[in-house]
Amino acid sequence: PCPALRMKKLNWQKLPTRVVTDHQSLWTSTSSETVEPDYSSIEQLFCLPQTETKTTTRTKTETKELQISFIDAKKSLNLNIFLKHFRCSHEEFVS
Repeated sequence: PCPALRMKKLNWQKLPTRVVTDHQSLWTSTSSETVEPDYSSIEQLFCLPQTETKTTTRTKTETKELQISFIDAKKSLNLNIFLKHFRCSHEEFVS
């Protein structure tokens, strides 16, 4: 049956039938009657947690402030690194 909820992925490898039937194992010692699993409890145990979708009312253009730059980004970064070496306020640096 198809699950109603999104399920976690389980990584496993299927054993060949001869490995299970030829050797002593849990599967050979069980009775021949078939057991129907409780699918609803399996779904509850192995379902992915529900995530709420966040609705954003703002657009990208509203969140970014318009910034006018007179120099390119690389020169600006290098200049900021150089100015950080001077540990003083902007007013002290200008005077």
